[in-house]
Amino acid sequence: MRNKVTYEWRVNVCDEYGDIEDFTCCDTYAEAREEERKLHAHGMDLRWYTEIELGRDEWCEDNGLQDRGYATVENGTLPERFCCGNKVPAYKRKEVA
Repeated sequence: MRNKVTYEWRVNVCDEYGDIEDFTCCDTYAEAREEERKLHAHGMDLRWYTEIELGRDEWCEDNGLQDRGYATVENGTLPERFCCGNKVPAYKRKEVA
């Protein structure tokens, strides 16, 4: 069976050490931005922060998860590559821009 790739936006709530304490999954970058806004509006520990990342999962129905990578939005830009080395699709980068 052929591998499939899926993408998912995540809003991570990180503690002062950079550890992810909670996250919310979203279908679009716009939804992730709105979720991030809601988190800040409802108040968070002032030492904590949020980040938005695009997750990439490559999986196969026969063998399960094959590869997982993340690309974190920094200064309003999505990097060209995921941490696993795979290229971030241009349409996902445009979604952020």
